[in-house]
Amino acid sequence: MKYTIPAFVTQHSKRPVDWVELHDRLPIDGAPLAYHDRNQRDWWKLNVRIRELIKVTEEHVVREIKVGITPSVRIVSWARWAKILSCDRATLKHRNRYHWVDAHRTRLLLLIQSAKQQAGLPSLPPISLASQIEELEDRLNKQRNHTAHWYEKYLLLEQEVHEQNNIIRLQGQKIERLLAHKASRTKQLAK
Repeated sequence: MKYTIPAFVTQHSKRPVDWVELHDRLPIDGAPLAYHDRNQRDWWKLNVRIRELIKVTEEHVVREIKVGITPSVRIVSWARWAKILSCDRATLKHRNRYHWVDAHRTRLLLLIQSAKQQAGLPSLPPISLASQIEELEDRLNKQRNHTAHWYEKYLLLEQEVHEQNNIIRLQGQKIERLLAHKASRTKQLAK
């Protein structure tokens, strides 16, 4: 089903709407139902609100940088944006809109990061890949040792269970022989 772009999407735009792309259309499985039109309109309305929020946030970040204030990265957090939009983070991170929302968010984060570096503020030290790999290898070795320890205990317990089952089987056979012997003696006494 082909949707026409409603007027509310294009009315505030000074340039042609180039952002109504594939991810702005909701996928429809099977025959379209009555609520699909409403879902599409609601989807577009939220996309418009998200883009307006991104624009306002970018203007705020640029304004603070020009004044000499280093903006906080919290201004572009998923939780803050979801609260402002009265939705949840899963709505913002929906697979059909995550790509473009995250692209704008990443661009704003890079802008904030470059402002921090220009201000001379120490940014978070980059974690070296080698230290991460070394830490992960240590954790992996510890987990392997732990797994081997419990596997050895399992094998010992399995062997003990097998031995106990053999003992129970032998005791059962002994009891059966004693009962058979007792039964035969009672028959002999009864004669």
